[in-house]
Amino acid sequence: MIQPATCRFFFDVYADRCLSTPGRSMATKEGAGGSSSSPSPSGEASIRTKEGIPSVLQGHDLDVQLDLGKVITRARTSWWKFWIPSGTPPPPPASLEDAPKIPLSTASIASLLTYTWVTPIMRLGYQRTLQAPDLWKLDHSHTTAVLASTFDEAWSRRKASAEDWNAQLGKGIIQPNLLRRLYWFIRAMRAGRNYSRRYAELDDYWRQLGGRQHPSISLALNDTIGFFFWSGGMFKVIGDISQLMGPLVVKAIINFAKDRESAKSRGEEGPSLGIGFAMAVGLFLLTMGSSIGHHQFFWRSMITGVLIRAALIKSIYNRGMNLTGKARVSIMSEENLRSVELTIVLTGFTLVIHFHYPFSSSEYPRALAWTAPIQITVCLIILLFQLGPSALAGFALFVIMAPIQERAMAQQFKIRKSSMNYTDERAKTLLEVLGSMRVVKYFSYEEPFLRRISTIRRNELKGVKSILISQSANAAIAFSIPVLAATLAFVTYTHVTRGFDVAVIFSSLSLFGLLRQPMMFLPRALSATSDARSALFRLHKVFEAEVRIGDALVVDLELKWVLQVDRATFEWEETLEKGGGVDGPDSSSIPFRVQNVVMHVQRGSLVAVVGRVGSGKSSLLLGLLGEMRRVSGSVVFGGRVAYCSQTAWIQNASVRDNILFGKAYNKEKYWRVIEQASLLPDLEVLLDGDLTEIGEKGVNLSVGQKQRINIARALYYDADIVILLDPLSAVDAHVGEALFHTVILGALRNQGKTVILVTHALHFLSYCDYIYTLHDGSITEQGTHPELVEANGEFARLDREFGGSDDPQQELRTIVPTEDIKREKIELAKRRAAGTGKLEGKLMIKEQRTTGSISAKVYKAYVDAGRGFFTAPLLIIALLLSQGCQITSSYTLVWWQENAFHRPFSFYQTLYALLGVTQSIFTFVLGLSSNIFSYLVSQNLHHDCVFNIFHAPMSFFDTTPMGRIIGVFSKDIDMQQDIDNQLPVSLRMLILMMSNVLGAVVIITVVEHYFIIVAVFIAIGYQYFAAYYRASALEVKRLGKFSFRRSGYLIVPLTMGMKAPCCDRSCILISQSH
Repeated sequence: MIQPATCRFFFDVYADRCLSTPGRSMATKEGAGGSSSSPSPSGEASIRTKEGIPSVLQGHDLDVQLDLGKVITRARTSWWKFWIPSGTPPPPPASLEDAPKIPLSTASIASLLTYTWVTPIMRLGYQRTLQAPDLWKLDHSHTTAVLASTFDEAWSRRKASAEDWNAQLGKGIIQPNLLRRLYWFIRAMRAGRNYSRRYAELDDYWRQLGGRQHPSISLALNDTIGFFFWSGGMFKVIGDISQLMGPLVVKAIINFAKDRESAKSRGEEGPSLGIGFAMAVGLFLLTMGSSIGHHQFFWRSMITGVLIRAALIKSIYNRGMNLTGKARVSIMSEENLRSVELTIVLTGFTLVIHFHYPFSSSEYPRALAWTAPIQITVCLIILLFQLGPSALAGFALFVIMAPIQERAMAQQFKIRKSSMNYTDERAKTLLEVLGSMRVVKYFSYEEPFLRRISTIRRNELKGVKSILISQSANAAIAFSIPVLAATLAFVTYTHVTRGFDVAVIFSSLSLFGLLRQPMMFLPRALSATSDARSALFRLHKVFEAEVRIGDALVVDLELKWVLQVDRATFEWEETLEKGGGVDGPDSSSIPFRVQNVVMHVQRGSLVAVVGRVGSGKSSLLLGLLGEMRRVSGSVVFGGRVAYCSQTAWIQNASVRDNILFGKAYNKEKYWRVIEQASLLPDLEVLLDGDLTEIGEKGVNLSVGQKQRINIARALYYDADIVILLDPLSAVDAHVGEALFHTVILGALRNQGKTVILVTHALHFLSYCDYIYTLHDGSITEQGTHPELVEANGEFARLDREFGGSDDPQQELRTIVPTEDIKREKIELAKRRAAGTGKLEGKLMIKEQRTTGSISAKVYKAYVDAGRGFFTAPLLIIALLLSQGCQITSSYTLVWWQENAFHRPFSFYQTLYALLGVTQSIFTFVLGLSSNIFSYLVSQNLHHDCVFNIFHAPMSFFDTTPMGRIIGVFSKDIDMQQDIDNQLPVSLRMLILMMSNVLGAVVIITVVEHYFIIVAVFIAIGYQYFAAYYRASALEVKRLGKFSFRRSGYLIVPLTMGMKAPCCDRSCILISQSH
C-alpha cells in the first residue's frame, strides 16, 4: 500500500528547493575580474562562488547561517542487519548548484504512480543525515523566477482583460443580459411612478460598481499551475469512484457466501469459487485504485501549494522592488503581509478550494471541496438503491445539518477576519520593538512593551479560542452525522421491510462510513477557503499597487551629453486620502514638486547641486533616478549610473561583501578602492580585517565607517555616472577633505567619470565644473563658480553665509598629507587589513540545526505548556468513552442480526441510536479537550518566547539576524500557522485516527483471536517503515524551515533598505539601464 508519508516527504523536498531565496534560481555567475549584472529589480542577485559554495550576497547562504549539527551515519556491519542499506553513503555535493537533477521528468509511469523514484533520497537519508546539497535540483520550469514570470504574465492578461471590460462597460458598449434586465424591471415596477428613475439607477449602479470586473489572483494562478491542480482532481475522482465501488463488491461477496452456504445446506452445488476469487481480486484492484488515485491527489495538490507560494513570494518580491514611492509607503509598511498571507495560501489555498487531511504534524490536502459534495451525493444515490426510500431518513439529517455547518463556517470566517487585525497589530508591534531594541533596553521599556504585546495576543487568542470551540463542535457533528444517519436509515429500513439483510446493512454501513471523511473535512475545506479568500483579498493590495512602468532609467550610450534633462517636472505622490485629517496652516493640496528642470551635463565633469534646506536638492536627484514620479519632460543618461546616498545601507555580511555587493572579487581593484575610501586604518583595527562580519544594520561600525563603505561600494561598481547625495556629511572634517580629493576628484573626475554632487560643504564648490542652485523646487541659477559669485544672486548669498576656507588646497595639505605617505606603509597597512576568515572576525551566530529524532524534552515542553497534568486525563477519558461507544455500536449490529438478547427490534434500534448520540457527545468532549490543550500551548509558548526575547542581552540582537527572529514569530507562532492552527487540528485528528485503529484491532481480535499475532507483526513492520521515512522527512523538513528563513534574512534587510533612499539602488538601477 502506498503510504501518504511518501507524498509528504516529496512535498518537503520540493518545498525546500522551490521556496529558497527568491533570487537564487536566476542568478548569474561572474568570472574573476569581469563585470556582471548586479541585482535586478526583481531581486535576482548575482552569485559569487567561494570555495565551491554559491551565495546570494555572500554571507546569507545556508551553509553560512546554519550550524549543520551532528551527522548521523548508518552502515551495515553485519549480514543480519538487513534493514540497513549496504555500502557507505556518498558525501553530499559541494554546493546546491552541484546537486543532481530531480528524476521526476525521467521517471516511468509505474514509478510515478508508486513513487519509487523517491527511493534513492530516502535511502540516503536513512544512511546519513541529509544536507541541503543532497536535495534534488528542480526542473527549470519549476524554479521561482520562471514561475513568477509566468504568473506575472497571466496576471497582466487578467488585469488587461478586466480593464478592457470596465472601459466598454462605462462607454455603454456592453449591455446587461435578459435575466438582469428582467430583474431590474421587477424591482423598478415596485417604485410605481418612479419606474424610469429606479431602472436608470439600477443600470447606473451596475455600470459604475456592480458590473465591473476585477483581476483575479486565483485565476492567474490557475493559468500558471493549472495542470497539477486539475490532474490531481481527476485522480481524486478516480480514487473516489474506486472507493465507492468497494462496498458494492463487499455486498456481492456477502451474497456469494450466503448463496454457497445456502446451497451447501440444501446439498446443492453452489456458485463457482472462481466467481468469489474474481470478486476478491476486484476488491483488491479497487482498493489499489483508490489508494493510487488519492495519493496522486495528495502529491499533486501539495506540489500545487508549493509552486503557488514560490510564485507569489517571488512575484511580490519583484513588485516590492519596483513599487512607486506612494505604493511603497502604503504597501511595504505591512511587513506581516508576506509571512502571514503566503503561508495561508500554502495551507489554505492549494488552489482555490480544498480540505485538509492531517498526517504527522501538519495538515495536508485530502480532497478538493468541489469533489466532496460529489462524493456525498454519489454515496446517497447508492444508498437509495441499497435501502430504498429508507435512505431518505438519513439523507434528511444531512440536509438539516448542512445549514448549521455552513453558518458555523461563516461565523469562523468572521471571527478569523477580526482576529487577523490583532495578528497584524502584534506582528507590526513586534517588528518595531525588535528593530529598536537598543533604545528599548536603554530606557528599560521591556515590561511596558511586553504588556502591550500580551494584551494584543490575548485579544487575538479570544478569536482563536472561539474558532477552536467551533471546530470541535463541527468535527463532532461531522463525525457523528454518518452514524446518526445510518441509525435513522436502518431503523426506518427494518420498520419498512420487517427484516435484517446482512449484505444490505453492512454494505450500507460501509457507505455511511465513507461519508464520514468528507463530512468531517468539508467544514475544514470551507474554513480553508475563508482563509484563502481573506489572504487573496489582502494580496490584491500588493498586485494592484502602482509599479514603475518600463525602465526607471533611460540610457542612450550615443548621447552627446552624459545627462540630458529637458523640462522635467517631478513630484512626490500623495499617500494619504483627502479628508483623513485637519490641514495645518502651511498645508497644501499640491504635493512638493521639482519643476521645469533643464540640465545638460558634459562627460567627465563634476557638477554640484546646492541650495538651502528644503529647496529640493535630494528630490531632484531621486527624480533623476526614478524614485519620484515624473510628471512631464524627459531624462536620458549617457552611461551606467551608480548612486551613493547620504545614509549608508549596510547588510549583515562582511566588510568585503558589503563593498563587492555581488560583484566578482578583483584584488587589485578592491584594495585600490579601500585605499581611496580611507578604510585602511579602520580595517587594521577590526578583528579579521575586511572579512570581519558587520552586525545587524552595521551595529559594530561608526556612522563614518558605514558611509565610507558606501562610497567604496560605488567606486567598486565602476559606473560612468556617480550620483552622490551629500556623502561627506557623515564623516569627520579631515576625512571629508581627503575623500573629496582622493575619491571625487582623483578616482572619479580625473578618471573621466561624471559626478553629480549634492553637498552643503560650499568650500568644495570652487573645484566643481558646473553648479546648479535650487530654490523652492526650481533651478534659479546655473553656471561656473566664478560666474555665480559674480552674479551676486542666491548662490553668492549662500557662499557668503556658509562658505568655507579660502584655500581648501592648503587646508588639505595641512590636515591630510596623503601624498607624503610612503607606498611601503600602505602595503603594510593592506596586509594588516586583509582578513583571514578565521573565527575572530565572525560576529553572527549560526542557527543551530537539530539532527536525528525529536528529543523527549521537546515533547515534555509541549505537554507542560498545555498543562498536561489537567488536560491529559480528560483527553484519555473522552477517548476511551468515545471509542467504547464506537466498538459497542459495531457489536450492536451483530446482536441485532442475531437477536442475541431476544428482544424486539426496537430495543436494538434504540440502543444503536443512543450509542451514536453518546459517541458524538464524547467526540465533542474529546475535540474540546484537545483544543483546550492547544489553546494553552499557544498562549504559554508565545508568552515565554516573547518574554525571553525581550529579556535577552543586547549581544543576542547584535549577533542574530533580525530575519531569523521575525521568522519565528511569523512562520512558527502565527495564528494561521503551526501552533495556533495546524497543531490543534493535527493533534485532534491524530487522536481520532489512533483511537479508530486501536478500536478496529480490538474488534477484530475479539472475533478472531489470532489476529493479534498478525497485528504485532504489522506494528513491527510499520515501525520500521516509519523510522525509514522519518529519518529523511525530519531532516528535509528542518532544511525547509531554514531555507524559508534564509529568504527572510534577505527580505528583512532589503525591506529596511527600501524604506529609505539609502537603499543603494545603484546596482538595481544599473541593471535596469541595461
